[in-house]
Amino acid sequence: MSIISITTKKVLPVYINRLINYQEALFNASATLPGLISTKTYNSVDTSLRTKHMSIISLTEWDSREAMDEWELSVVKLSIYNDYWRKHEFQLLSHNSILHRIKFSNIPLL
Repeated sequence: MSIISITTKKVLPVYINRLINYQEALFNASATLPGLISTKTYNSVDTSLRTKHMSIISLTEWDSREAMDEWELSVVKLSIYNDYWRKHEFQLLSHNSILHRIKFSNIPLL
C-alpha cells in the first residue's frame, strides 16, 4: 500500500530562489528512484512586502515506507542539502508528515 510524504519547506523571501533550485535538484535526483510513484510541488504566492517567509509544499507518493526511508537517508539527498544549505544554516525550516492510505469501507461513517 502506498504512502504520501508531505514536506513543507519555509525560507525568508531572500532565499526563495535558492529554495526553488534546491527543490528542483531534489526532484531531478529522485525522479528515477525505485519506489517513487509521483511528486507534486506547490509554492506560496504572496507578494506582500510584509511576508515573513515563503513556502514550498511537496506531496510525494511512494510505494512503500522502505523506499521513502531509503531516499530520506541517502547520501545523494544529504549532498544536495549540503550544496544548498550548509553555509546558510537555520535559513531553511522543513517539516515532514507521512500519510498512509486507508480503505474507507473499513471506517464507519459518522
